[in-house]
Amino acid sequence: MKLWTVPWTVFYVSSVLSAPNIDSLGHTAAQAFPSRHGSLAKRLDTSLVSNTGSSRVTEVSRNWAGVVLHPPENEAFDAMTGQFTLPLVSTLDTPGRVNGSYVVSLWIGIGGSPKGVIFQSGIDARITRLGDQVSVEYVPWLEWFPLETEYISDELFSASAGDVIEVVITTSGTSQGFLTLLNLSTRKTYYVDLNEPVTSPNGPLLITGNSVEWIVENLESRLAVFETLTFTKCVASTAQDTLTLDSAHNMAMVPHRDGRVVAQANFVNQTSFQVTYDGSRA
Repeated sequence: MKLWTVPWTVFYVSSVLSAPNIDSLGHTAAQAFPSRHGSLAKRLDTSLVSNTGSSRVTEVSRNWAGVVLHPPENEAFDAMTGQFTLPLVSTLDTPGRVNGSYVVSLWIGIGGSPKGVIFQSGIDARITRLGDQVSVEYVPWLEWFPLETEYISDELFSASAGDVIEVVITTSGTSQGFLTLLNLSTRKTYYVDLNEPVTSPNGPLLITGNSVEWIVENLESRLAVFETLTFTKCVASTAQDTLTLDSAHNMAMVPHRDGRVVAQANFVNQTSFQVTYDGSRA
């Protein structure tokens, strides 16, 4: 039984004529499942991971690949946005694939690096394999981590490979927020308004705006094989500044002790980056 819940106010819109800008948002909720887990990054010698066109230090994580951006000193992020295209996924071309579930999660969030509450939303690409039968589903969700993930039903928001997804998040203070999840391909959108403080048995769960993230995550030991992913229009703002990826760190997924890089983010320009997957190293 859940000991506490997030006080979402849910809005659902069946179609949207244009995406909201970074100053206007919303959010949504549905059936609860066990919470995903954040992953702290560690420094990695840049000689181990290529970082084309950049001299910035690459960070590594056991289960994250993507980009992390921190605000200027004495500032905090209060808004962010980004887009990504849902990839085709499979269990092929990787040795040792067996029956079961394979997942790769794409999400955008504010807060939480190197620690703390994360206000986040994204899509899980989930594969279920049983012999020669393989099914794929794309599952939308949102979360005020470390509380439970709220999965959104297909009736309220659906997605499939090739769809362009946009997430827009804003916060007001440390305990209120708004989130919009948009499918720009199907013109569907889903809004949530968090207008009450979030608490747990251990006290309030306050967001600090200490970072923003655009992430590809391995939720389980079996990572789904995915096409090269592109994140675009990645922008975040504080009360004083609007920031692009110029000062961000890219991140490589290194799940094994031998240092093999399974997925790696590389910058494309000031607001875009790609995440590539190396199935031979999974």
